[in-house]
Amino acid sequence: MNSNLFSFVLDWDGGTYISQVKAHTLNDAKMQWISMLDLDIFATDSAQLLADLQELHEPIPVDNLQSVWRIQQPIQQLTGIIHIIKTCSTRDVLSEITKQKCNNFKMLFTLILDWQAHPHVTQITLTVSNPTRRTLINLPRVQRATIKGLKTLDHPKIFGSSCKIAKLLNELYDTAVPLDGLQSAWCNTLSFNDQFGIINIFHTCP
Repeated sequence: MNSNLFSFVLDWDGGTYISQVKAHTLNDAKMQWISMLDLDIFATDSAQLLADLQELHEPIPVDNLQSVWRIQQPIQQLTGIIHIIKTCSTRDVLSEITKQKCNNFKMLFTLILDWQAHPHVTQITLTVSNPTRRTLINLPRVQRATIKGLKTLDHPKIFGSSCKIAKLLNELYDTAVPLDGLQSAWCNTLSFNDQFGIINIFHTCP
């Protein structure tokens, strides 16, 4: 059985912590993530934090999204939200290109907007014509996915009733950047009405 790549995005105590593990199953990935998490980056009691993490609930699929799960529960008396995304590794991408053998390759992207300490998740599909190993993943394509994903969010609910999508997109940084040490993961930044948000983007395996 081939292992899968899972991205973990933990929102807790005002911070966002992202890491990836390879595992055969979702439950194996959760346990491996807990065991490899660098607890020293958290300004808290490491032993108690580890005890809370070991009591995490089972991940629940996120409605209307593919290959995305969520855990929400208190961690040291503060709400912790964990999103888990089955992420396409470089090997997965090359294998899929070979397998599909078609002119139009569909790419699934999951976007998590962290706005005012709350994550908002959406998912979009891009169709790529005549993909090759060299051209399939590039930063302009990730930026297009980011813009398309932002358009699907409930802007008045998240940003206020006066929010206009055109103005919002003008406040998006002009390119996404790869997340250091991670595969098929990028981030971008957004400022609006003196507030600052981070968008994390993941190439997702359906």
